[in-house]
Amino acid sequence: MLEQTPPAPAPVPAPEPAPAPAVDPERAAVLAASALPELLPVALPDDPLGVTVHRLSNGLTVYISTDRSAPRVTAWIAFRAGSRHDPPHSTGLAHYLEHMMFKGTARLGTLDGQAEAPHVAAVAELYDRLAATADPAGRAAIFADIDRATQACAALAIPNEVDRLYAQLGVTDLNAFTSDDMTVYSADVPSSRLATWAEIEAERLRQPVFRLFYPELEAVYEEKNMSLDAPDDRVDEAMRLALFPGHPYGTQPTIGSAEHLKTPAYGEMVAYHRRNYLPNNAAILLAGDVDATVLPALERAFADWQPAPLAAPAPGDLAGPRGRVVRELVADGEQSVTLAFRTVPIGHPDEPALRALERVLGDEVGGLVAARLLLPQRLPDAEVFGALMNEGGYLALTGVARDGQSLAEVERLLREVLGAAKDGAIGQDDLDAAVLHATIDEQNDLENGERRVEQMLEAYTSGRPWPEHARRLAALRALTPDDLARVARTYFGDDVVVVLRRRGRFAPPEIEKPRITPVAIDPTRQSDYARDVLARPVDEPPAEHLRPGHDYVRSDMSCGPLIAARNHRSELFNLVLRYDVGTRRRPLLGHAADLLTRSGVKDGDTVLSAAALQRRLYALGTEIDVDVDADRTEITVSGIDRNMDASLALLDAWLAGPVFTDAVLSGLVANTLSGRRDEEDDPDDLAARCATTPPSATPRRCSRARATSSCGAPRAPSCSPSCGPSATPPTPRFTSGRAPTRPPPPRSCSAPATRSSRLRRCATAASPRRRSSSSTRTSPRPASTSSSRARRSRPANARAPSCWGTCSAAT
Repeated sequence: MLEQTPPAPAPVPAPEPAPAPAVDPERAAVLAASALPELLPVALPDDPLGVTVHRLSNGLTVYISTDRSAPRVTAWIAFRAGSRHDPPHSTGLAHYLEHMMFKGTARLGTLDGQAEAPHVAAVAELYDRLAATADPAGRAAIFADIDRATQACAALAIPNEVDRLYAQLGVTDLNAFTSDDMTVYSADVPSSRLATWAEIEAERLRQPVFRLFYPELEAVYEEKNMSLDAPDDRVDEAMRLALFPGHPYGTQPTIGSAEHLKTPAYGEMVAYHRRNYLPNNAAILLAGDVDATVLPALERAFADWQPAPLAAPAPGDLAGPRGRVVRELVADGEQSVTLAFRTVPIGHPDEPALRALERVLGDEVGGLVAARLLLPQRLPDAEVFGALMNEGGYLALTGVARDGQSLAEVERLLREVLGAAKDGAIGQDDLDAAVLHATIDEQNDLENGERRVEQMLEAYTSGRPWPEHARRLAALRALTPDDLARVARTYFGDDVVVVLRRRGRFAPPEIEKPRITPVAIDPTRQSDYARDVLARPVDEPPAEHLRPGHDYVRSDMSCGPLIAARNHRSELFNLVLRYDVGTRRRPLLGHAADLLTRSGVKDGDTVLSAAALQRRLYALGTEIDVDVDADRTEITVSGIDRNMDASLALLDAWLAGPVFTDAVLSGLVANTLSGRRDEEDDPDDLAARCATTPPSATPRRCSRARATSSCGAPRAPSCSPSCGPSATPPTPRFTSGRAPTRPPPPRSCSAPATRSSRLRRCATAASPRRRSSSSTRTSPRPASTSSSRARRSRPANARAPSCWGTCSAAT
């Protein structure tokens, strides 16, 4: 047993800053009309995240969740404005503005802001002329003038200085994303630099300079071209337009329409910023080594940002589809059917039941889709997904056809599952397991600053008071199976959007990029302001080294070394068995892993089928993931402490004697070959396979007993083949624990809104679990999401450092 000292409790939040002696009546009226969140200066006694809610004098809301595990702060700034707020005649503005917010200010990103200002103003004036010009020759001449004015700006500009300055300050994960109802700027900040971060953010959000607007077009055009070439994006866009034919949720794609991108609306973008980027329309979300004592520093940084009345967006027509509305498209690769149904906005009384229904339907192991379609191999792939937005929602199912399987058959199978849900097939045990996994999700939120912030983001952007948001788990516990059957009958009706993806060659209409003279980047340039910021003294916290025997223990066991560490932050365990063998030495290892997770197990005198075994694990709150790559195989078991022994007993029996039939093996072969043919027909999959497969190695296998993936989409489950009855597995190295081994991976903001391809899911095998395929999107990246900053995220197939599987685990 480890002798460890529990971490000291978080300090009591400091009192709110004293109010200004005089209150401006006009400002008070503006703030009163801004639907600001309720304040919560002291955390709720039963809130594990310990969230407090504060307000600066200008109406800027501050959410804080203290976690002293590392001297860093996850710091996001969210605006309650997104693509839903774009003008209908100029879609994509919110997304384009998000790009431009990284260009700097009059002091940052330029050698001389005063000398540069006339050139920036000239570009703005030229764009006004462009918007009023229809003649192609006249437009070409204006574009040439814009290019020349941009080069004059470039002579003084310092491209990427915002990025470089933050990197030099130790800020990581600098990013942003735009979706329907929100735009969010995110970073991971050293706690010693938090006041400096606030100063820089306050200036760039309040007074940005939109320099180099014209060259940024190239990045936005390329994003649009990529979305036109991505089948999943096209399915999502067709589905959303049919679900919301008269509302911006369907008519205004986040990245913008191709027609609107041809005439970038510079002036409209400036007006969007002035209209929506206001302190009374924003919140600072902080999680980590921070508490309410930071409020005076935030007040100093953001005090000059003045509030203003908020304009309500133009109302949209929320009428949905009537009857069976079919949309068809052709694409390379797999063929599929998507059934999408309108539901309700976030905050509706049916929200808890819909969330539970989606989880019970779509969970990779315990869900009806997995039990009735995937494990019996009636479909090679399927998923359940949805979105709850501020004004509407939807729930959808997608099924992938194997070779020779008709789309009509796929639709029939999906409707069969929906019919079972409406007829009461979901029992109390299913609901209890769903609540257990929601509880585990909540405990996982404690382990990572980004997930803490996601919860605060959802509460803020949806307008939900934090005490109500903190009770969301209690609302799930109050549900009954009859509640789930009722919402299934209510929302899975005759009004449905059916998107049929058929195999065929699609020629996307490319958006012609303007001729843009490249902007020279001189890495030696530095603004006076950046130089001043970097010269400021800072008190860095001392390094804390892990101490053997205190922070972790290492023991030699007959099967290999054991490394373990205690975690006082949750009631979760994690155990990793690591084998130094992979597909390089045993080429069929990954396929045997696929077979294992389609196998049952002998339990005493009875045999549990594959579906029964997975449901048993699901009821225990346990995940068993197997990751097979060229040189290593890892089996990871994670779940809740009290069920660890039962989970390991099941794993031991499963590895010692998996039970399967020739029919199971034949079905696996058929689905695998069908999937390969889909990939061979999809250029994106082929390119990804070439990019991710090392020389002299077979492609990596994602082998998941719970068939999980970080992108929230299911795949066929699989496990390690050396566990078979005639195989002698290599001696494993054990790492054991009571906590998740890895934090959630950065999510690419430009990822497809609905599903990832089969190969992309495989590339996420090193990422953690606990993101169910039943992924109702409310935060941080709802269904239609886009960002140019996705390149800052760690690649999806990046390996986590091995210490995450050892040092941060616990016994």
